[in-house]
Amino acid sequence: MNGMDGWFGLLAQVTENTSAVWWNESWAVWGLTLAIILVPTVLAWLVTRRLRAGSLWGRLSVVLVALAAGIVVTVLGWPPRMGIDLKGGVILVYEIDSAKQPDGGVSMDKLVAAVSRRVNPGGQKEVTVRQYGTNQLEVIVPEVDQAEVEFIKRIVSSAGVLEFRIVANPQDPRHKEIIEKATSSSGSLVSSGDRSIGRWIQIDTQKINPVGDSTLVMRQAGDGTPEVLVALDRFDVTGDFLSRASGGYDQNLQPCVNFSFNSQGSALFGTLTSQNLPDPANRLLSRLGIVLDGVLLSAPTIRSTISSDGQITGSFKQADVEFLVGVLNAGSLPAALYSDPISEQKISPQLGADTIRSGARAMLLATIVVLTFMLMYYRFSGIVADLAVLLNIVLVVALMISIKAAFTLAGLAGLVLSVGMAVDANVLIYERMREELDRGASVRMAIRNGFQRAFSTIVDSNLTTLITGIVLFSIGTDQLKGFAVTLILGLSLNLFTAVFCSRVIFDLAEQKRLLKTLSMAP
Repeated sequence: MNGMDGWFGLLAQVTENTSAVWWNESWAVWGLTLAIILVPTVLAWLVTRRLRAGSLWGRLSVVLVALAAGIVVTVLGWPPRMGIDLKGGVILVYEIDSAKQPDGGVSMDKLVAAVSRRVNPGGQKEVTVRQYGTNQLEVIVPEVDQAEVEFIKRIVSSAGVLEFRIVANPQDPRHKEIIEKATSSSGSLVSSGDRSIGRWIQIDTQKINPVGDSTLVMRQAGDGTPEVLVALDRFDVTGDFLSRASGGYDQNLQPCVNFSFNSQGSALFGTLTSQNLPDPANRLLSRLGIVLDGVLLSAPTIRSTISSDGQITGSFKQADVEFLVGVLNAGSLPAALYSDPISEQKISPQLGADTIRSGARAMLLATIVVLTFMLMYYRFSGIVADLAVLLNIVLVVALMISIKAAFTLAGLAGLVLSVGMAVDANVLIYERMREELDRGASVRMAIRNGFQRAFSTIVDSNLTTLITGIVLFSIGTDQLKGFAVTLILGLSLNLFTAVFCSRVIFDLAEQKRLLKTLSMAP
């Protein structure tokens, strides 16, 4: 990838989520990319030409291009993403229901993917779903209110198993055997020999009122929950055959769910409904039970053959429709989860705002103290060190924005530590310069030898810390990873800002005789 493509990709990532319109356009991204490269390059050429330091044109161009890119990316991408510990949210931990595990075991990767499709169907939310332990799932959702939390808890815990069953009708002679065996058995499954022919399921009384309905076969479960009898057929039409579900309104302008089947589902559903059409001779009507996770949500009367498209109606609220659409489009979970999370941790947005203010204040104060000390102790060299540190901070923030990494509280600490490490590199260089000057070397030789002799020490120091950061990122929690990311970026850029950029400024000042001596505090 050449330089133009690299900066273009960087800007494209930043402008992807910005709200302003004009810089989202491709022409604007290209224009900004060219401006970031051309304007600093031309400016560096003019400066080096005026100062008669043409040999420094290329290096000064790199410094100015990096500065321009960092500023543009930071401004367009501001504010950066914040971790859940700074902007608030909820962390839910769910456990797999061991009593409902499939025979072949549970694929945690598939379970994570299925839950992700539910809580973040469009991929635009900053939601994290990941495995937590051996049989647990962690869902991290930033910036949500209580209503959204309850919706997420409901949609995550739902297994999402949709079934279309014919409701047993005491007036239908085809259901006589099912009803007789069901009324004489105590279990939920009704069998005839080795074949299952019916099942007792719960009924959602808020959606269907069973009182006085003579077309339903009802009973009370052991806990008093009303149950209704449905027939099991050979077609076994389930939500696995759905191709799409969407919200809409029925003929009474009430919220409903529209759904479509794939080709196989259309054939099965068409045959199922065609065999249960109204019988005018016997005045029989069949009802299609729509069952989700073993609960009857709706039981409309079948009036005609339905094949590819259908509609789920009932006493639904808009929130119910959104829930059903989300579950049906995401599909059923490969393993059932317990309905309630085993852990729920809420972080207040106000707490995050207070933390940001306190962290920013502490970081600003620490940076000011460090920069002031460098300025007072090393004077001109301190000014160069301060500029290098500020450039380091700008580039770290720009890279965090471009890679869409979130700042956490620990990440802010890592940024402060990287500032200290950047200053430490300059201190090593300046002390080497002091040693050269004490030996009677010229300013030019002191600068050259100071940078050369300190370079290996700076690399060793940064490399050992980088290894620690990589280990923390590999095995640490989110908080440790936030610390590791800012630390790794800060240390990597430190070699560029403290060694390369500082050297360019020193060489430029020395060649123009602006730096005749290196004045430092004793």
